[in-house]
Amino acid sequence: MLRTFWPFILLLPVLLAGCRTPLRGLTGATARDTECPLLSEKAGAQQSVVEVASGTNDSTSPESSSTPQLKLASWQATSSSNQPGGAPGASASSNGGDAEPLALPISEELSEARRPAKEESLQLGDVISSVLNTFPMVQAAALQFEVAQGQVLSAEGAFDTKLKGATENGALGFYETYRHSVGAVQPLAYGGEVFGGYRVGRGVFQPWYQERQTNEGGEFKAGLSVPLSRNVAIDNRRAGMQKAGIDLSAADPQFRGEVIFTVRAASEAYWQWVAAAAQRRIAEQVLALATTRNDGLEEEVRTGAKAMPVLKDNRRSILSREAKLIDTQRKVIQSAAKLSIYLRTPSGESRIPAPEEVPELPTPDQPDEAWQSVLVQQAILSRPELRELDLTIERIDVEAAEAGNDLLPNVSAVLVGSQDVGEPTSKKRDKSEFELEVALLVDVPLQRRKARGKLTSLEAKRAQLAQKRHLSEDKIRTDIAVAFAAIKAAYERVQRTAEARELADYMAEVEREKFKAGESNLLNVALREESAAESAGKAIEALLEYQLGLAFLRAAVGIDDGSTVEWSP
Repeated sequence: MLRTFWPFILLLPVLLAGCRTPLRGLTGATARDTECPLLSEKAGAQQSVVEVASGTNDSTSPESSSTPQLKLASWQATSSSNQPGGAPGASASSNGGDAEPLALPISEELSEARRPAKEESLQLGDVISSVLNTFPMVQAAALQFEVAQGQVLSAEGAFDTKLKGATENGALGFYETYRHSVGAVQPLAYGGEVFGGYRVGRGVFQPWYQERQTNEGGEFKAGLSVPLSRNVAIDNRRAGMQKAGIDLSAADPQFRGEVIFTVRAASEAYWQWVAAAAQRRIAEQVLALATTRNDGLEEEVRTGAKAMPVLKDNRRSILSREAKLIDTQRKVIQSAAKLSIYLRTPSGESRIPAPEEVPELPTPDQPDEAWQSVLVQQAILSRPELRELDLTIERIDVEAAEAGNDLLPNVSAVLVGSQDVGEPTSKKRDKSEFELEVALLVDVPLQRRKARGKLTSLEAKRAQLAQKRHLSEDKIRTDIAVAFAAIKAAYERVQRTAEARELADYMAEVEREKFKAGESNLLNVALREESAAESAGKAIEALLEYQLGLAFLRAAVGIDDGSTVEWSP
């Protein structure tokens, strides 16, 4: 009775070994569960919140309704105790769960200042939402997740069950033989493999090949190969799975790096457009002054109160200011065209913003240098290039483990069992008994130069990456210091230029009143108005520098949702 079930007992290890569950652990805890943030978020919301890994979509967040956020597990803080002074936005859950990303809150006054004067005005959040959902380079970077997932699936193919079959027939000759076989080999997730199969041998076999003959019912065979030295902790299959999992994890910082770069470029294009429109409004106002004054001068020339050269000089001023207005209009058109690269329709077509969509430049908030150390620490946690370097080092560690494995002798234990069934083909019944074979196989290269050379190379590469990471951290600190210096200087310039603009406007108005009273001339009026326009232009430039500094700071910290900064730790 027991012999009847031997074939099924022998094939049972092969069937059980087909379970793929252990393979999931070879690529990392969440490697196969990581999904492309853009490809998985196509619900059609106007300003969606994109999540990856353990990021959460908090619909109650005050920024979730106006500014798209990209929450990624790799840039979440680990503990509030890691942040100096427990600054806002630097805390996370103690269990490492759904930690909040860096949240630099917007003060109520600044939030009001950032709101456009008209409801139809284009906001920075609209541009960033367009970038996250439709910008081609961001979409291309998101596809890297699918590329990496395909590589993981390909690496898992090393553990596929292999089906083997053969038919060998000697139809002519003194010895007529017919042999047919089918079998399967299943690599194991933790080294070694199991195999099993069935074969039939018929005909008249050579005396030296009698083992090829089977009983009438054929022969069932199954076995197990177990590594004892090399390939115990790691082998080529498992190393390939681990490296594919690391590559999948690396798709996250690669995607985030592209998003941060693009959001910064889009923010700069947006503020350049807003500033260009503000400069155009100044040119329009200056031209309107000269045009309005020209009507009064024409009447005074007709009555003889003013000489004709005064009217001609004012006409010259009008033409000069019209030329200036044309130049500012050119800059507005050009900046709007540049912004259209990032501003797109839901279908992905670029859209040039209309003139009536231009908002006012917001009033800046005073920077607080106490934030600098907080943001440096957060940047070390958030910047994707550091995470990418860490993953590259992790990949080298896997390769080093693989090379170290090659230094070991290849020692394997093999256990094979076979059982013929059916009527015996030999009177001795030498094939009817259950057969069990045990083998110990050993091979090892004596010099092992290939493995030692690879280890030496990998150790040097790892040291190179460690130095590169150290330099990257220094660059991050420098970037934040440079951004703070730029923002602080821009804020001080805003204060000075605003006061200078008020004084220039006052002096221009005084000069106009003196001209009306006949105590001044048109040249002095024009000079005062030009000085006021120049002061207003410098004020716009200072406001623009402040916003560009904030965009640079957000990129330096690793913020990719376009949120702003409140300088109140």
